[in-house]
Amino acid sequence: MACRDRGRDLSWSTIKAADICGLSFRQVDYYARTGLVVPSVQANGSGSRRRYTYRDLVRLRLVQVTGNFGLAHVMTVRRVGLPEASQLDEGFLVFSEGSFKVCSEERLAVLAKGTTEFFVLPMLQVHDHLDRAIRDHYQEPVLVIPSGGFHG
Repeated sequence: MACRDRGRDLSWSTIKAADICGLSFRQVDYYARTGLVVPSVQANGSGSRRRYTYRDLVRLRLVQVTGNFGLAHVMTVRRVGLPEASQLDEGFLVFSEGSFKVCSEERLAVLAKGTTEFFVLPMLQVHDHLDRAIRDHYQEPVLVIPSGGFHG
């Protein structure tokens, strides 16, 4: 079973989230502090730490991948925003005409016939990468169920 299918009860520390997504601790911390990718489990009080769910990891990975292609500098991602995490489970992430969209294979075929240039990232590829990284490095993620439950 893929990690994304196990539900939202799994979470990882900032340092493990960074490792899984191919980012540095400082990058992930910066994204959280500036609101670009806010972890689902927030630190509350002294000694507590942020925790990242699988969907948070998807968003972190998207920031990392789009940045590698030179397509979406952090400021661009912040300005246009990524789609909601619940929309990133399948399909294709498309950056076109200054915004990110998630679309189906059929919609992608329609876009391909147009004259607009666009960048496409299959969400399956993002999920496969994360699933492999989690299995290879962190076979036993920590189960955290916050007292207030998950929001989002």
